[in-house]
Amino acid sequence: DEVQMRVLADYALGKGVKRACVLAENTAYPVSLARAAQKYWQEQVGSELLNLEYNPGTVDFKPYILKARASRCEAVMLLTSPNCQGAAL
Repeated sequence: DEVQMRVLADYALGKGVKRACVLAENTAYPVSLARAAQKYWQEQVGSELLNLEYNPGTVDFKPYILKARASRCEAVMLLTSPNCQGAAL
């Protein structure tokens, strides 16, 4: 889990991203990934990620997109469970 998040965060950081958010499905695996991402981002950047969680089966992501936009996120890390059945963004 931590290795995956380090790779994803390092990619964003390599692109110059300083403000990012995590949009995670509210299930065990994605939430654990979000925690790992938050920890690593804090260590590397010194600031926290905006952490947004959605319930499985969510089809309207507009509220989450608006929150990410309002916080001026430059990147969104979308974390889902392996059997995610949500709508495509």
